[in-house]
Amino acid sequence: MTSIRFHRGHLDVRSQYVDEVMRQLADVANLERGGPFHGPYFTEPQLWGRVQFIVWVNPNRRHALLSRFAKINWSKVAGEARKRGLEASGQTVQKV
Repeated sequence: MTSIRFHRGHLDVRSQYVDEVMRQLADVANLERGGPFHGPYFTEPQLWGRVQFIVWVNPNRRHALLSRFAKINWSKVAGEARKRGLEASGQTVQKV
């Protein structure tokens, strides 16, 4: 749940949602480097949608989110995800 709110005179997304998306981006960056991954795994389009939603609601969050997203090598992420069994044939699977 995103829970849009009105904060200090502006629309914004709850900080818990933004924090979770930032954590997911950091987690994917770890996956890119072959490091520890805590999941759940979200593909590039899935995370892009989350980032775009936050930026649409609050454009002031654009720089922090888009710069972090742009630094990720998504082809390396997808390769590592396939290697770990997190993504199969372009479809995401969750390991429990």
